[in-house]
Amino acid sequence: MINKFYFEVFIYIFSIIIIIMLLRERYFMEKFQSNEEQRKTIYSIIPSAIESELYFGSYITAGEDKKKEDVDNFVYTRSLESNAWIKVPENSLLNNKTLLR
Repeated sequence: MINKFYFEVFIYIFSIIIIIMLLRERYFMEKFQSNEEQRKTIYSIIPSAIESELYFGSYITAGEDKKKEDVDNFVYTRSLESNAWIKVPENSLLNNKTLLR
């Protein structure tokens, strides 16, 4: 009787530890990027001529919300369904006087 009790306690504790480990793993999983660009309307989308799942886009920021870095309005995504638009890397940016439409 005591052995059965300890066995049940062991199973419960083991189950709780496994659940905690899985929840912890879920919490620290890679999260989707929360880009500021997701809240902006993409006005032009161009599919890549080289890769099938690559799309380029640009956005225009309203005059009152415009920041200095908004001149760089060129973004890309690998999935239109995800709506996760990413800015191009720093070394491939346009100059500060160019705006893509």
